[in-house]
Amino acid sequence: MVSALVIFALPLLVMSSEGAEGTEQHPSVQSQTEPSAAARIRTEPSAAARIRIDPDIAFISPEAVEHLRMVMSDVTARVNQLFGVSPEAIGEVAVTVARGEPFFEGALGGSRSGVLICANFGSLGTSDILQPSMRSWLALEYTRVVLERTSGGGQPGLAGSLYMGIGVAVADVVFPDCAQFPLRDPHRVSAGLLLLDKLHVPKSTDPPIYNGTVGGSFCKYLIERFGPRKILEVYSELKSGETMNEALMHVYGEELGPVEEGWRSLLSNVAGEDPERFAAMAEMMLCLDELSTTSMKALYPAEQIGVGFPRRMNDLAQSVNTGLATMYEAGAGTDSIAHARALLDRYASAMQSWHDAVNLLWLDVSIPLATGSSDYESILNAAEQARELAAQLGADDLVRKAEESIAVLKRTRQPGE
Repeated sequence: MVSALVIFALPLLVMSSEGAEGTEQHPSVQSQTEPSAAARIRTEPSAAARIRIDPDIAFISPEAVEHLRMVMSDVTARVNQLFGVSPEAIGEVAVTVARGEPFFEGALGGSRSGVLICANFGSLGTSDILQPSMRSWLALEYTRVVLERTSGGGQPGLAGSLYMGIGVAVADVVFPDCAQFPLRDPHRVSAGLLLLDKLHVPKSTDPPIYNGTVGGSFCKYLIERFGPRKILEVYSELKSGETMNEALMHVYGEELGPVEEGWRSLLSNVAGEDPERFAAMAEMMLCLDELSTTSMKALYPAEQIGVGFPRRMNDLAQSVNTGLATMYEAGAGTDSIAHARALLDRYASAMQSWHDAVNLLWLDVSIPLATGSSDYESILNAAEQARELAAQLGADDLVRKAEESIAVLKRTRQPGE
């Protein structure tokens, strides 16, 4: 259901999270950071939030609705127990299943009002709901609900630097082994970034995948060291306008410098376990961030001309997800890394072609046709280029749009043009 690398990618194994030497791990998360811990965590049904499912029955089966209710009860109970918040303090949580815009089908979102799942027609079934990755995503998004409902008023501001990261960290703690690449055990990818000298405390201006991954690692470190409840206070302080340094001082009694030093020490220990593999994971995460930027630049023009994401791109994305999943296997060697990198390069090339095709058709064909701002030959050449790129991608709707534009051009061409 959650598709394509437009949002993130998909993963496999997880590594036990040991604190840095000399760093004390908070008792409330010690037992939850081992690979098989999810199966051992005993959740109290009374900790579950009151769930209201608002389904569009065209996009989710009745049976899947009941499974979604069951999964959400488990998710909310685990997250509430981790934070030590009562269901009464959170209130009713609405989970809405609805048709998404073409490029956000399969996306999930959480906010003060609840959780939104954007589904394809007929695609959200019981098997989708029961996927381990769904629990991880729902835990991430429900954490956002908790953050907003417990932090009071104020603007996101600097809190945006940790908004995604806290959700990533919590999902990784309560559902280890479940998250998607590169969010699964974000310490690994962040350790690779440390090796590449590309690591810094997350900022709200960072690209989304970097922010989520590195923010997840930083927040997971804070949870492991100081406990999960305090991080709600950090978020609230940031939201009220405090700087990161001020928030950490007020909540933990430590400045950012020493906290960052402890985090980097932890990641240095992690990096030493398999530096080649973790550096490769970091490189691939940075590539995903570039791909995300490229895809976002194509979304608006694609919406304007009325085309969707090519099916072949989704198929390529799934191949990449499978390749990236091997990066979590302890035995993944040079061949596995090279294979994953080759798949990602192939996907990146296809993404660039799709970006170029939709922008050609919008900027150099559709707009000039509507405004008369370019000559016949220039528009025709752009339409033919867009058609060729679209045909190579198997983007049938884009091919049709290009052919329609060519037909309009030839039909309306004036003698002498």
